[in-house]
Amino acid sequence: MSRREGHITERSPGRWQLRYSFGADPATGKRHRVNVTFAGDRKAAEKELRRLLKTADDGAHVDPARISVRDWLTRWLAAAREQVAPLRGTS
Repeated sequence: MSRREGHITERSPGRWQLRYSFGADPATGKRHRVNVTFAGDRKAAEKELRRLLKTADDGAHVDPARISVRDWLTRWLAAAREQVAPLRGTS
């Protein structure tokens, strides 16, 4: 898997623009670019960018503009099942 890179730009004090790409459109060959606004200090913005790049590298990135609610809920339920225990008797 290729190592992706991103950029951080300070938009205003404590507000950062994180920009990175994840793959290419198979029809046009153009890269998919994502811009995310992040609030916090630079160190936290760098950590968030690393997390986003990791999801892109792992193939787990989901472009919010291109996913249906049904698909999102299906993915969320699959992830939640791994992290929570079933509810036992409530008497």
